[in-house]
Amino acid sequence: ASGAWTIIGSGLLFLARKWPIVRQASIVYAERGNKQRDSDAWANKGILLNVLRLATGDLEIFQTHTFYGGGLPNLSGPSSHERRAVIQKELDELVAFYHLHHNVKNVAIITGDFNLNGADVTGDYSHIERTFAKINMRDAWMYPGQLHRNDGGYTCRYTDGSDSENEKDFSNVGAVLAEQDPALSMLTTYCKDDVPGKGYAPPPTREGTGRMDYIFVENPTPEHAYHLDVSRILRRSFPQKTDDGGEQELFLSDHMGLDCTLFLSPL
Repeated sequence: ASGAWTIIGSGLLFLARKWPIVRQASIVYAERGNKQRDSDAWANKGILLNVLRLATGDLEIFQTHTFYGGGLPNLSGPSSHERRAVIQKELDELVAFYHLHHNVKNVAIITGDFNLNGADVTGDYSHIERTFAKINMRDAWMYPGQLHRNDGGYTCRYTDGSDSENEKDFSNVGAVLAEQDPALSMLTTYCKDDVPGKGYAPPPTREGTGRMDYIFVENPTPEHAYHLDVSRILRRSFPQKTDDGGEQELFLSDHMGLDCTLFLSPL
């Protein structure tokens, strides 16, 4: 309905190596910005739900990637106010989607790139916090024992914008990486989040910087069929292995992966 040139695909993918996926659902956000200004308006950004059947019960995992705007050649992007307004409408759609598909017996997780700055506690982050408080969801990064909270913990290198603002290396935004183990075939480079003064980033100062990626977990309720606990979140980068000398990026993504372990136990 949005036109022949709309890209099919939201960039969301879910992989399950062991447990069966017993239910799926997805929607494309109705609010996606302006096609004359925003590249996101041409992409099917939305929400993806997968429900895993585990030994203790079903686990609901909602994924999303919200609007950022701009990105079209020679055109200015939205202001911070305009960006927040679009994302808030998408968050409202996410809450409605959650209510439509959530089973009160299951614990729900909402995760993704929200394009809202976690260090901006009175602006960007307040939109997320208020929205998910309505559905009893808590930011896992804010659990006791987490290292970052809202005053650090970059998850993005911020490669949008002019070349002068591009950061090619995560260490340039306070995210010091652990050394890659040459004995491992997989790229498992984490930040040195467990080393005081090494992986802990200073408060962000430039607009748009900070924490963009989140894991929200539903708080316990009497209706839940099991308990769920979350380990400390680790930040993981993906250095790019290439023989192409002209490759400009040092990593596969300008975002880090958030790595955590879920512990499910019967009541």
